Amino acid sequence: MLATLRTRRRNKLIADTAWKLTRAAALNPDQQTVTPQQVITHIWNEHLQHVTADETRPHIAAAHTHWHGTTTA
Repeated sequence: MLATLRTRRRNKLIADTAWKLTRAAALNPDQQTVTPQQVITHIWNEHLQHVTADETRPHIAAAHTHWHGTTTA
């Protein structure tokens, strides 16, 4: 039960971070995409948690689809 709650909290953190960074990129004409490294760095700097690129990719793709209407290349 506790492990499930930790996993949900972790996934929400990754999703929220990817969402915020992708939204900011959508509003900035110079940057239209967000990389996994940007999400990893933000989570480490703000929350001192390590996440992997594989964990971030689905969340970035979902956020990018929402803001841009397509998935990232």
